[in-house]
Amino acid sequence: METSTPLVDYVKNYIEKKPIRAHMPGHKGVDILGFEKYDITEIAEELCLYQKPEGVLRESMENASYMFGSGATLYSAEGSSLAIKTMLATVLTTYDNKRIGESTKVSRRPYILSARNVHKAFLDGCALLDLDVTFLYPKSGHICESNISPESVDKALEDAGNSLPIAVYVTSPDYLGCITDIKGIADVCKSYDLPLLVDNAHGAYLRFLDESIHPIQLGAAMCADSAHKTLPAITGAGYLHISGEYVDRFRDAAHEYMGMFASTSPSFLISMSLDNCNRLLSKTFKEDLMQCINKLNQLKTKLSEQGINVRKSEPLKLVTEHNMGKENAVRELKKFSVYPEFTDDNFVVFMISPYNSDDELEIIKKALIAMNECNSKNNYSIPIYRAHEAKRVISIREAVFSKKELISAIESLGRIYADTSVSCPPAVPIAICGELIDEEMIRAFQDYNIENVRVVQLK
Repeated sequence: METSTPLVDYVKNYIEKKPIRAHMPGHKGVDILGFEKYDITEIAEELCLYQKPEGVLRESMENASYMFGSGATLYSAEGSSLAIKTMLATVLTTYDNKRIGESTKVSRRPYILSARNVHKAFLDGCALLDLDVTFLYPKSGHICESNISPESVDKALEDAGNSLPIAVYVTSPDYLGCITDIKGIADVCKSYDLPLLVDNAHGAYLRFLDESIHPIQLGAAMCADSAHKTLPAITGAGYLHISGEYVDRFRDAAHEYMGMFASTSPSFLISMSLDNCNRLLSKTFKEDLMQCINKLNQLKTKLSEQGINVRKSEPLKLVTEHNMGKENAVRELKKFSVYPEFTDDNFVVFMISPYNSDDELEIIKKALIAMNECNSKNNYSIPIYRAHEAKRVISIREAVFSKKELISAIESLGRIYADTSVSCPPAVPIAICGELIDEEMIRAFQDYNIENVRVVQLK
């Protein structure tokens, strides 16, 4: 069933009235850049994005909830970063505080149990909320990979005893295309009566596979999706999905905290793109998606036959390994005007969608074959940086808001890391605020050409 587009229709009707725009924005709908007439502001209560939605906004979000099979879906005009902070605030303020306190005689502060490959937005949220984290470290894999199992989550929760976390947090799919066993982890969480939160920024499209493997269908309590990463929506478009099981518990708090962390002037163009996306998803997107995945699978097979190391990954990612160094890899791909999502000294990541043409896929194939010919002549190699358990000295919040000094990375051994911006692309930190910098971190700083880091200032 094709969904309606109430928000888009509202704006079009507004434009047809040729109104006198005695309100923001300052361009007044004049086509200076070419799209201004669609860019309006919250001229009525029903257009206030981060309040409890009414009218056309409510109808549009209900359309999105229907498409994703959620108990409720909230729009974000600031990507999944806003949705992630909102998830953290929501579970922090709604958890059962009897679990920690006099009844259990445990004094530990509320904390999240999380896979280590978190995005910077997660750490920003923890700093703002003064929320502690206990990380699960995979035994193998790149720092961007999750690689945690239901068994490892179960063991961590069992070992926690009376000091259970307020939630479990997983990033999946990760940046290198690995998908975590969300259903298995969700089942473990339910056995401990804990909500599972998922950073699903790269996986909004998973709902529209022949068999949905979207986190909401697999048992997650809430998840953050970046619509703009894999769906036909403009940059900054995101969702916060709440499962039907948790909607009564989380919805009101989620509405409140979306407004707290977000700009009070959200982009209406982004909201309209989410509204229009509903219609596109309800039409031919699923069919187009499956055709795209079939073509991409064929491309992966052809590349493997050429001796290119293609990693197993989620359906819409093409991830190849190389040993020619980042700069050489980027230079070779630019010869074909190919710009991947991510390149480092180990991997190249391509994010494909139904809107990439057959010709573009063919050029990517040629570029990778040419790159592989150069790759085979190189002996350049760099070890994969694997996150390791570092010693925590102070809380994330204490480190983030401490007095800091900038020092040479190679001279930072034994200092307390306090940087919020230095990270291993793509925004997965090499070190986390409040940790003691050790020799392995310093080697990683050097490998990623990080010359200076911020540390807590010595008294």
